[in-house]
Amino acid sequence: MDHIELVAEDVHRFVSHCVANSADAADISQEVLAIACANVETFTDELFAIARRLIVDYHRSRKQIDFVAIDAGVSNDRESALRIPPDSVVARCDVQRRVTDWLRRCDQVLDSGQQVAVLLADIYGYADKDSAALLGMSLPSFKMLLHTSRARLDMFEGRAGRSRVAVRRSRIGVACHIHATKLRQLRENLVSGLQLAMLSV
Repeated sequence: MDHIELVAEDVHRFVSHCVANSADAADISQEVLAIACANVETFTDELFAIARRLIVDYHRSRKQIDFVAIDAGVSNDRESALRIPPDSVVARCDVQRRVTDWLRRCDQVLDSGQQVAVLLADIYGYADKDSAALLGMSLPSFKMLLHTSRARLDMFEGRAGRSRVAVRRSRIGVACHIHATKLRQLRENLVSGLQLAMLSV
């Protein structure tokens, strides 16, 4: 055991000379000494042979990993930093802007029930009967709600193009039969789903 302690510094110095990374060199030296402790009769020459073998294994394992210099990508001026084509980025931003504008228009002109009707039918593609069931209303009532909501959005877009006069909200006489809090929560869920979908466009 004393023999191993005497040689430990020499082994560490030898490994450090062959392996640039000091932490890896310390690990390899420790592994050599652990092998030597398992076989106390190991001679100094055998310790260095073990160290050489472990160093070779270390370098082989490092060659299997492809290291890419960070500066390599920066030096190439012709390669774009974005992997997404510029047209796709512009198109994505345009879609997000249009959807955001549409949601803002909905907030300005429609109440929660009207917004939910339009979102279910025009964005999520629900059938009228499914939307009516979700809102707790008859099919004809839902169709009237949807038609009026779409008409109000169209009217707002027409007026917004000609002047800056705001369109006042009005009651349309068709009410949802679910609680207002639940209706607002449904609207928030639908809007959140639309915003998540926009992120993946």
